[in-house]
Amino acid sequence: MINRKLKIIVVIFLGIVVVIFMMNQQHVVKNNNIKEEKRGSNDTDSLRYQTTYRGKTYQKSAPVYLPEDYHSSNKKYNVLILMHGWSMTDEDFTAGRADDKAPIIADLMKNEKTPFIVVTPTYYPNRSFVTNSWDDDRPLNERFSKVEVTEVLKAIKAKYRVYDSRDHYAFAGFSMGSVTTWDVLENQLDKFRYFQMMASGYDGDMVALRQRLQQSDLSFDATISAGSNDSTIYGARDSARSLQEFKNVRLFTDRGGEHNLPSAMRQLKYGMTYFFK
Repeated sequence: MINRKLKIIVVIFLGIVVVIFMMNQQHVVKNNNIKEEKRGSNDTDSLRYQTTYRGKTYQKSAPVYLPEDYHSSNKKYNVLILMHGWSMTDEDFTAGRADDKAPIIADLMKNEKTPFIVVTPTYYPNRSFVTNSWDDDRPLNERFSKVEVTEVLKAIKAKYRVYDSRDHYAFAGFSMGSVTTWDVLENQLDKFRYFQMMASGYDGDMVALRQRLQQSDLSFDATISAGSNDSTIYGARDSARSLQEFKNVRLFTDRGGEHNLPSAMRQLKYGMTYFFK
């Protein structure tokens, strides 16, 4: 009887060991997949700058995608500043996320005839500003468009071989990053010519914005986009309709797209066809 119980205990113990081993293997595979999805993290440079918010100075850095031929050439490059959405990070566009299969910037650039520099800063002073409500981001979006974007531009022009003219600069964003893009269109039209607003309409005074654009001598190009299964498509449509008098404003609908990074990257791929043309 004792031997039989001992055998049962040994079998149970071995079974537990096997289960633990398999769980560890799954964990290793999962971690390997995460590393694969962050395949672009080793291909990016870093742009350092500082900004002051509410009396405190923050030392910040932004991931930068550089075209493959950047270090082997002497030419100048166009620049896209690409802004993330609520709770996202500044690396999501360049390194990917572990929870989806979205392409990264390096993937979109593979078929680009004239690759450009992509800088992906964050409007958060640091991660302590991330809350459980996207409403809390709104003041930070506006502040970035009025203050921090000029600091980022200054750092870009000091470090990289880029142009001075606004004709060589684009600003795009997803979700609350799109809200930031609308603010940049409103506040920094003299510094950017190309825009893409992904997954948001304009939340300000559209009549005032339209009048400001009408009175400006500066031309601009804007793609307003959203996924067809994303509720922000309605605001995007309304905003595009309100700006339809401007010949270089268009609406793009990502068929089947939702409010997520895979859809945002498909939208960006479309919008890129209008940058720097």
